[in-house]
Amino acid sequence: MLKGLIKTEEGALVKEYALNPSMRSVYASQTIVDQVINEDERFIERAAVPIEEEYPTGTQAFFLGEYNYGRALEVTGHANNKANIRVSVLKNKEPDFAKPIIQDMKRQNRYTPSYAVAKMLNLHPLILSKILSSYQVNTVGGLRVNLGLNLKFDAKKQKVLGYSQKSDSGWEFSNAAIELLARYIAAFPDFFAAIQQNPQSSDVSDTDLWKDPKVAAQRVKEIGAWLKAAQTSKFERVPLEAEQLDSVVVMKLAEAGAQVFLQSHDVEVKNMKGVPRSAIMKPTDAELFLSNQKFALGDRVSFLSSSGKVPLGSRGTVVGLSRTANNLLLDVVWDLTFMSGTTLGERAPPFRGMTVASSSVLNTTYKQVVSGSKAGMQRKPAAAPVSLTTMAAGVQQYKDAPTPGPLRGTWRGAANGRQGQSSRGRGRGSGPNLLHSTLVYRPHQNGTDEAHEVNGQTQRGGGNFRGRGRGRGGPIQHPGHSGLHEMPAQPQQPVYGNVPPPANLDARGRGRGRGGRGGRGRGAPRGRGANGATNGATPDAAQS
Repeated sequence: MLKGLIKTEEGALVKEYALNPSMRSVYASQTIVDQVINEDERFIERAAVPIEEEYPTGTQAFFLGEYNYGRALEVTGHANNKANIRVSVLKNKEPDFAKPIIQDMKRQNRYTPSYAVAKMLNLHPLILSKILSSYQVNTVGGLRVNLGLNLKFDAKKQKVLGYSQKSDSGWEFSNAAIELLARYIAAFPDFFAAIQQNPQSSDVSDTDLWKDPKVAAQRVKEIGAWLKAAQTSKFERVPLEAEQLDSVVVMKLAEAGAQVFLQSHDVEVKNMKGVPRSAIMKPTDAELFLSNQKFALGDRVSFLSSSGKVPLGSRGTVVGLSRTANNLLLDVVWDLTFMSGTTLGERAPPFRGMTVASSSVLNTTYKQVVSGSKAGMQRKPAAAPVSLTTMAAGVQQYKDAPTPGPLRGTWRGAANGRQGQSSRGRGRGSGPNLLHSTLVYRPHQNGTDEAHEVNGQTQRGGGNFRGRGRGRGGPIQHPGHSGLHEMPAQPQQPVYGNVPPPANLDARGRGRGRGGRGGRGRGAPRGRGANGATNGATPDAAQS
């Protein structure tokens, strides 16, 4: 869907598209046309024009540079496709007063869960829920009277500012609401004692609470008068998802804003040269520049739109946010009074409040449309390098290692990291240095190692391989042969493992075995001669 137009840094107007949940996304083909006769002038793309035509000398606008952000300016000349301007600058920096006031009020006015309030005031939870919303009582004359405090509205999904709010765990109430309920209980203890006798009753009459009809009618009138004096009907109701400040906080923000307004008259004029057009915003282009901003309670804003009831350039503080299908609306208490100002529902001083669209104000607390400058770009953190092993956030990105090649020695040689090296351990020495590995161990492609190769070293005659480890010998040495000869290759399944062998592997098979029985061991059997038979040789092998 067409969202609107955006202005590029070169000054061109380009259409912007985005999803709009409030509008249909599928239309009948018969209702679609390729061209319209009269195009909407608000959404016509335009090429960039020279800066002398867009911002002629004497143009009144606002500055979007990093310093003096949002201040008024006047164009005085042009040079090299840039403008020379005069900016109105504050001599004293504006104090940050809004956020501390809001945080201080939040600490003072904490909210308590409903179950804790019921326990605190010794009330049945169901009675507490009813009395804080609406509690209807039938009178003798057939009328229904509401004796509740009207602090929460579940069906309407509304809350009362400064008194109630709803979180994920349920309803919560402020100290002001608890104090109001405590005064209500103290004023009419007989009423609360009567309704707690039957908390689940949904249809209550005054005679159920007081047996005497005259007493019942009198007490109902007294309760109604007390609620009217408490002005519970004037409490401001807002949607549950609305972000708004109560009247106490708004009044304090208004007082602080008035003090800041008095100090804002102390200004001076500074000349600037070589200002790009992206740092200059005319009031007529406010929607193009300011439509994508974000806001929070307590943000300081400046009204920069050419259309609206608020004076151009006025400063204010955001005290409420509400959303519609297409727009974000802001409740702002302004620093100065003006004829069209309101009280924001009795929350702000007279002629000081106004609800405006977010695209008509500039957020000066959270700067989001700052025009890029060389100094500002140098202060920005460098972007993290993106590579095959590093993500955009600079976090290491691990990838699976490639499959290792086939082993050229025995498994023990690979585990000890001694492939292609001779084993010269004697006796107990030269213990394995086992390292944990997650690689896949694989035998040779034919399931065995080479016949005359141990740990990558070829044995040449003699049968006296100089490994004197304990345990069972390795390959079998047959008489009549001058070297090591392994048994015929047996078909084996590939062995996969991701843990090293146990540390006590070499402790098995005690005794100095001089023959090889085809088991595990550090080295080959210790032969007595080039053609000597071993204890583990088979009879057929001994005769050969």
